Amino acid sequence: MVIKDIITNYAAIKEIKYLKTPPSYNEFLENHLFPNVPVLIGPELTASWRARKEWVVEDKENEKKHGSQKSRPNFEFLISKFGDAEVCVADCSQRYFTDQVRTTMLFKDFIVRWRETSSSSDSETKNPLLYLKDWHFVKAFPEYNAYEIPSIFKDDWMNEFWLSHTNDDYRFVYMGGDQTFTPFHCDVYHSCSWSSNICGTKKWTLFPPGQESLFKDNLGNMIYDVRHHVDEDQDPEINNGEKDTISKNQFPNFKKAHRIIVYQNAGETLFVPSSWYHMVENIGDCISINHNWAQSTALPFLYESLNTDLAEVENAIRDLKSEMDELEFVGTCQRLLLTNSGWDWVVFWRLISCVSFRLVKNYYDIHEKNNKEDTATTIHHHNQSWEIPPPSLQPPLVLIFQILHNVIHDYLDQPFVKQYLIEQFKSEQSEEKIFGILHEIDKIYSKLKQ
Repeated sequence: MVIKDIITNYAAIKEIKYLKTPPSYNEFLENHLFPNVPVLIGPELTASWRARKEWVVEDKENEKKHGSQKSRPNFEFLISKFGDAEVCVADCSQRYFTDQVRTTMLFKDFIVRWRETSSSSDSETKNPLLYLKDWHFVKAFPEYNAYEIPSIFKDDWMNEFWLSHTNDDYRFVYMGGDQTFTPFHCDVYHSCSWSSNICGTKKWTLFPPGQESLFKDNLGNMIYDVRHHVDEDQDPEINNGEKDTISKNQFPNFKKAHRIIVYQNAGETLFVPSSWYHMVENIGDCISINHNWAQSTALPFLYESLNTDLAEVENAIRDLKSEMDELEFVGTCQRLLLTNSGWDWVVFWRLISCVSFRLVKNYYDIHEKNNKEDTATTIHHHNQSWEIPPPSLQPPLVLIFQILHNVIHDYLDQPFVKQYLIEQFKSEQSEEKIFGILHEIDKIYSKLKQ
């Protein structure tokens, strides 16, 4: 397996560092991307955003109610500008397996119900706790330009791939009232994320990597809400047939897990690194802008996540293995993996190939055509565009190619991977074309490390 070169002593992290001034890319790379450590960055990073100017209004009553919160959502503006958009809304009062019951509605209808809940006291209202989640806002309103991706986060292989090969992305807006929350989870594919708060306060409970066994019971069920505990002689509360609290009997080792709590205020941005499990609770009315993203330093975590997801699928249907030939079992596992986790060997290879072809081309442009300009480039697909940052906003080239070299070789050396990929791509390209990029990566990496 791929071994991560930098070993971080996560147990020694007692609090999340706060940076009043945004770091340079090299500072961020050295202190946070390489060691995979979170950081909270002050409002200066987002001060110029249109969302911070138009989506909120000052409200002294809100400050009295929620302490330091000097602004609230500008509901009237939001409805007038985006009211007819269809959005996905979760009911935080109703659990659905590891998530919450979700529905779709018009944005203006969500705002009406949100305001009703926010204006009522706990004793008066029985309204559901509605939380707008995973709104692909940029796709819905590409001309609005609500924000600009901070330069330290622009090296993003995930959105580069998904935007150039699909009509999807991992750029989201979240909106919800007091006490709405996202259950305990790790981000998709164990990617990184960055989250900028437009208004309100978020309470993040973060758990460093390496503690995953403490979060699961002996059936593999994950903790849902890390806030609630019960004693061994008590029965957990039941809500729609689901346990809402953490039983010591079910999760006997959870209290051993190392956690870090951080409060994120309006304008602040939190970087959540790869494989950090977390739960997020809103205090007051909150709006946030979030990206899931990944680059070369996160690739080993993504690869490890793919292997872990596949191992769980293989274990779940192990009783069927004797009834299938080997390739049939492999194919069945890949289809289940794609359904359950949103990716499989093919998606992972397409992601790696997409980025690798671009990096190889850029290398030859720079080193053979002697193009030394430190400039960004833009890719276009459908009605979307994506900016590739200049070399100065990426890790050193030798490190990028080292990580690609290590991950790809380990990946293709696994049983049946090559055979499966050849079968899946046979109608598109020859075996030589499928794996030709590996030869280029090996050649360039050999030159760079000299």
